[in-house]
Amino acid sequence: MMMKTLRLVFVLAIGFSFQSCLSDLRTDYNKDREASKADRDKGKALLEKAWLQQGFDKLHDHKVYSMKGTDTWEGMLGW
Repeated sequence: MMMKTLRLVFVLAIGFSFQSCLSDLRTDYNKDREASKADRDKGKALLEKAWLQQGFDKLHDHKVYSMKGTDTWEGMLGW
């Protein structure tokens, strides 16, 4: 009985946590009308401008390195 209750609580918690992903953040003005070609072109231009100004077009020039290290530190006193 306890496992079923815990399972139910877990499923409800997951459901409530993902509920916010379903919200629509558009304003009422934008919900009631279809975006025009001019609006879409303006949005694409704004995204392209932001992409270039933030340097995302240069991401392919970067090299990424990975490193793994270990530490044998024994605490503040060390002994």
